[in-house]
Amino acid sequence: MEKLHIDEAEVGRICDTYPQLSKIRETKILHMIDFLMSEGITEDQIRAHPKILCHSPRTLKKRINELVKLGAHVPNVYVFCLNQRLYDRYIEKFLGGSASSSVNEGPVKSSSKL
Repeated sequence: MEKLHIDEAEVGRICDTYPQLSKIRETKILHMIDFLMSEGITEDQIRAHPKILCHSPRTLKKRINELVKLGAHVPNVYVFCLNQRLYDRYIEKFLGGSASSSVNEGPVKSSSKL
């Protein structure tokens, strides 16, 4: 994958670790990489946490906006890879905020489109 400067063997290892990535079209992954980089996430961070590519841009945008609103700098990308329950716990414990991203809320409109 040229955008992340990784070879085919590494792509295979990543897909073995995160099989859900092999079910996502390459064009969608490329759009996701562009989106993440536009949000300040680096190639190195994406390579270190490729699971981030499994999330929807809407979920990631919502989490980024929430963290910014709470005054946090963009944390380790690992935070974006957490499931909803663990992410909410992170917000409560480390930022002392109220996680507004509960499962019961309706869809969030995002200004970013793929």
